[in-house]
Amino acid sequence: MAAGSVGEALGALAVPAAITVAGLAVTVSLAGLLALLSVLACLLLIGGAATRPESAFEAILGRVARLPLFAGVPGPRLEHALGRLRERPMADGDVIVRQGDAADRFYIVQAGEVMVTQVGPDGVERTLRRLGPGDVFGELGLLRGGIRTATVAAAGDGSLLELGRADFLELVGGTAALRSRMLTLYEPAGEPSG
Repeated sequence: MAAGSVGEALGALAVPAAITVAGLAVTVSLAGLLALLSVLACLLLIGGAATRPESAFEAILGRVARLPLFAGVPGPRLEHALGRLRERPMADGDVIVRQGDAADRFYIVQAGEVMVTQVGPDGVERTLRRLGPGDVFGELGLLRGGIRTATVAAAGDGSLLELGRADFLELVGGTAALRSRMLTLYEPAGEPSG
Protein backbone atom coordinates (compact mmCIF):
# COMPACT_ATOMS: atom_id res chain seq x y z
CA MET A 1 0.00 0.00 0.00
CA ALA A 2 2.83 2.35 0.81
CA ALA A 3 4.43 1.76 -2.60
CA GLY A 4 1.11 2.46 -4.29
CA SER A 5 0.64 5.68 -2.36
CA VAL A 6 4.16 6.84 -3.16
CA GLY A 7 3.63 5.96 -6.83
CA GLU A 8 0.40 7.96 -6.95
CA ALA A 9 2.06 10.95 -5.31
CA LEU A 10 5.02 10.86 -7.72
CA GLY A 11 2.67 10.41 -10.66
CA ALA A 12 0.58 13.39 -9.58
CA LEU A 13 3.72 15.51 -9.56
CA ALA A 14 5.58 14.06 -12.54
CA VAL A 15 2.81 13.57 -15.13
CA PRO A 16 1.76 17.23 -15.45
CA ALA A 17 5.41 18.26 -15.76
CA ALA A 18 6.08 15.54 -18.36
CA ILE A 19 3.04 16.60 -20.40
CA THR A 20 4.30 20.19 -20.39
CA VAL A 21 7.81 19.19 -21.45
CA ALA A 22 7.27 16.19 -23.79
CA GLY A 23 3.63 16.47 -24.82
CA LEU A 24 0.58 14.31 -24.11
CA ALA A 25 1.25 11.49 -26.62
CA VAL A 26 4.82 10.88 -25.46
CA THR A 27 3.83 11.03 -21.77
CA VAL A 28 0.95 8.57 -22.20
CA SER A 29 3.18 6.22 -24.23
CA LEU A 30 5.90 6.31 -21.57
CA ALA A 31 3.34 5.76 -18.80
CA GLY A 32 1.94 2.73 -20.65
CA LEU A 33 5.44 1.30 -21.15
CA LEU A 34 6.25 1.87 -17.47
CA ALA A 35 3.02 0.08 -16.46
CA LEU A 36 3.86 -2.89 -18.72
CA LEU A 37 7.39 -3.11 -17.28
CA SER A 38 5.94 -2.99 -13.74
CA VAL A 39 3.59 -5.90 -14.51
CA LEU A 40 6.46 -7.96 -15.94
CA ALA A 41 8.64 -7.21 -12.90
CA CYS A 42 5.80 -8.29 -10.58
CA LEU A 43 5.34 -11.55 -12.50
CA LEU A 44 9.06 -12.27 -12.17
CA LEU A 45 8.94 -11.55 -8.44
CA ILE A 46 5.90 -13.79 -7.92
CA GLY A 47 7.49 -16.60 -9.92
CA GLY A 48 6.31 -20.10 -9.04
CA ALA A 49 4.04 -18.87 -6.24
CA ALA A 50 1.43 -17.97 -8.86
CA THR A 51 1.06 -21.57 -9.98
CA ARG A 52 1.64 -23.45 -6.73
CA PRO A 53 -1.11 -25.76 -5.54
CA GLU A 54 -3.59 -24.37 -3.06
CA SER A 55 -2.82 -25.29 0.57
CA ALA A 56 -5.42 -27.05 2.71
CA PHE A 57 -5.91 -23.86 4.74
CA GLU A 58 -6.40 -21.76 1.59
CA ALA A 59 -8.95 -24.26 0.27
CA ILE A 60 -10.90 -24.13 3.54
CA LEU A 61 -10.68 -20.34 3.66
CA GLY A 62 -12.01 -20.12 0.11
CA ARG A 63 -14.94 -22.47 0.81
CA VAL A 64 -15.86 -20.75 4.05
CA ALA A 65 -15.58 -17.25 2.58
CA ARG A 66 -18.19 -18.20 -0.06
CA LEU A 67 -20.75 -19.29 2.54
CA PRO A 68 -23.72 -16.91 2.89
CA LEU A 69 -23.12 -16.93 6.64
CA PHE A 70 -19.85 -15.04 6.15
CA ALA A 71 -20.91 -12.69 3.35
CA GLY A 72 -19.86 -9.21 4.41
CA VAL A 73 -17.16 -10.36 6.84
CA PRO A 74 -13.92 -8.60 5.90
CA GLY A 75 -11.32 -11.00 4.45
CA PRO A 76 -8.58 -10.25 7.00
CA ARG A 77 -10.97 -10.85 9.90
CA LEU A 78 -12.14 -14.13 8.35
CA GLU A 79 -8.56 -15.27 7.73
CA HIS A 80 -7.52 -14.35 11.29
CA ALA A 81 -10.41 -16.29 12.84
CA LEU A 82 -9.97 -19.30 10.59
CA GLY A 83 -6.33 -19.40 11.64
CA ARG A 84 -7.67 -20.39 15.08
CA LEU A 85 -9.50 -23.44 13.74
CA ARG A 86 -8.58 -26.72 15.41
CA GLU A 87 -8.84 -30.11 13.75
CA ARG A 88 -10.99 -32.68 15.54
CA PRO A 89 -11.05 -36.31 14.41
CA MET A 90 -14.39 -38.13 14.56
CA ALA A 91 -15.28 -41.80 14.53
CA ASP A 92 -18.54 -43.37 13.39
CA GLY A 93 -21.25 -42.67 15.97
CA ASP A 94 -19.39 -39.93 17.88
CA VAL A 95 -21.86 -37.31 19.13
CA ILE A 96 -20.38 -33.93 18.29
CA VAL A 97 -23.29 -31.76 19.45
CA ARG A 98 -26.17 -32.89 21.68
CA GLN A 99 -29.60 -31.26 21.57
CA GLY A 100 -30.13 -29.24 24.75
CA ASP A 101 -26.43 -28.67 25.52
CA ALA A 102 -24.96 -25.16 25.69
CA ALA A 103 -23.66 -23.87 22.36
CA ASP A 104 -19.89 -23.55 22.64
CA ARG A 105 -18.34 -24.22 19.21
CA PHE A 106 -18.77 -23.74 15.47
CA TYR A 107 -17.89 -26.65 13.16
CA ILE A 108 -16.85 -27.20 9.55
CA VAL A 109 -16.97 -30.74 8.17
CA GLN A 110 -13.50 -31.36 6.75
CA ALA A 111 -13.83 -35.05 5.82
CA GLY A 112 -16.62 -37.58 6.25
CA GLU A 113 -20.26 -36.95 7.03
CA VAL A 114 -22.46 -36.12 10.01
CA MET A 115 -26.17 -36.66 10.61
CA VAL A 116 -28.32 -33.91 12.12
CA THR A 117 -31.27 -35.20 14.16
CA GLN A 118 -33.82 -33.59 16.43
CA VAL A 119 -36.22 -34.92 19.01
CA GLY A 120 -39.54 -33.14 18.59
CA PRO A 121 -42.08 -32.22 21.28
CA ASP A 122 -43.75 -35.60 20.64
CA GLY A 123 -40.52 -37.38 21.69
CA VAL A 124 -39.86 -38.74 18.19
CA GLU A 125 -36.35 -38.36 16.75
CA ARG A 126 -36.26 -37.11 13.16
CA THR A 127 -33.33 -36.93 10.78
CA LEU A 128 -33.09 -33.38 9.48
CA ARG A 129 -30.17 -33.65 7.09
CA ARG A 130 -26.77 -35.12 6.31
CA LEU A 131 -23.77 -32.80 6.05
CA GLY A 132 -20.52 -33.45 4.19
CA PRO A 133 -17.18 -31.78 3.49
CA GLY A 134 -17.41 -28.00 3.44
CA ASP A 135 -20.73 -27.90 5.29
CA VAL A 136 -21.00 -26.07 8.61
CA PHE A 137 -23.03 -26.45 11.77
CA GLY A 138 -23.31 -25.01 15.25
CA GLU A 139 -23.60 -21.39 14.19
CA LEU A 140 -27.25 -20.87 15.08
CA GLY A 141 -26.82 -21.72 18.77
CA LEU A 142 -23.81 -19.40 18.97
CA LEU A 143 -25.59 -16.53 17.21
CA ARG A 144 -28.64 -16.84 19.42
CA GLY A 145 -26.58 -17.39 22.55
CA GLY A 146 -28.61 -20.39 23.57
CA ILE A 147 -28.65 -24.14 23.60
CA ARG A 148 -28.22 -26.65 20.82
CA THR A 149 -31.42 -27.23 18.87
CA ALA A 150 -30.33 -30.53 17.34
CA THR A 151 -27.96 -33.44 17.80
CA VAL A 152 -25.10 -33.92 15.33
CA ALA A 153 -23.33 -37.28 15.18
CA ALA A 154 -20.61 -38.72 12.93
CA ALA A 155 -21.90 -40.96 10.14
CA GLY A 156 -18.55 -42.66 9.60
CA ASP A 157 -14.96 -41.72 10.28
CA GLY A 158 -13.74 -38.27 9.32
CA SER A 159 -12.62 -34.95 10.75
CA LEU A 160 -14.01 -31.58 11.68
CA LEU A 161 -12.58 -28.13 12.08
CA GLU A 162 -13.86 -26.35 15.17
CA LEU A 163 -13.81 -22.74 16.27
CA GLY A 164 -14.53 -21.74 19.87
CA ARG A 165 -17.49 -19.58 20.80
CA ALA A 166 -15.45 -16.43 21.57
CA ASP A 167 -13.52 -16.62 18.28
CA PHE A 168 -16.70 -17.26 16.29
CA LEU A 169 -18.53 -14.34 17.91
CA GLU A 170 -15.50 -12.10 17.37
CA LEU A 171 -15.60 -13.09 13.71
CA VAL A 172 -19.30 -12.51 13.06
CA GLY A 173 -20.24 -10.15 15.85
CA GLY A 174 -18.20 -7.17 14.70
CA THR A 175 -21.35 -5.22 13.96
CA ALA A 176 -24.90 -5.61 15.18
CA ALA A 177 -26.15 -5.24 11.59
CA LEU A 178 -24.03 -8.18 10.39
CA ARG A 179 -25.11 -10.38 13.28
CA SER A 180 -28.77 -9.49 12.71
CA ARG A 181 -28.45 -10.27 8.99
CA MET A 182 -26.92 -13.65 9.82
CA LEU A 183 -29.80 -14.52 12.12
CA THR A 184 -32.30 -13.66 9.39
CA LEU A 185 -30.64 -16.23 7.12
CA TYR A 186 -32.27 -18.89 9.30
CA GLU A 187 -35.64 -17.35 10.11
CA PRO A 188 -37.55 -18.34 6.94
CA ALA A 189 -36.15 -21.85 6.94
CA GLY A 190 -37.13 -22.59 10.53
CA GLU A 191 -34.63 -25.42 10.35
CA PRO A 192 -32.28 -26.08 13.27
CA SER A 193 -28.56 -25.94 12.70
CA GLY A 194 -27.19 -27.44 15.91
